[in-house]
Amino acid sequence: MAGLKGLKKGERLEVEAQAESFIVGAQERVDALSVSSKEVRTRVFERYTFSLNPSVSQAIDDISLIPRNFKINRSEVVKAAVEYLRNLPEEQLIEILQKIRK
Repeated sequence: MAGLKGLKKGERLEVEAQAESFIVGAQERVDALSVSSKEVRTRVFERYTFSLNPSVSQAIDDISLIPRNFKINRSEVVKAAVEYLRNLPEEQLIEILQKIRK
């Protein structure tokens, strides 16, 4: 019974007080990190609905799986595509849009 040497009834109250102090301190630290309801988000996003055929939807999913060192969702794939298209010369953009329309 060598492993039970330090367990005395009188010391138990002190251990419980230390544990309670630790728990309360942890809760205070978590509360300090919590975002208040007024600081919820600085970015505002709106939801939009549009239709895709199954092959385009699958292509978006496939593209979102390509990065191995970070995650990207479907919306971010679409945003990247829009940003890419926005930076194209107008003639090239029109050519791509005509291909899609057919």
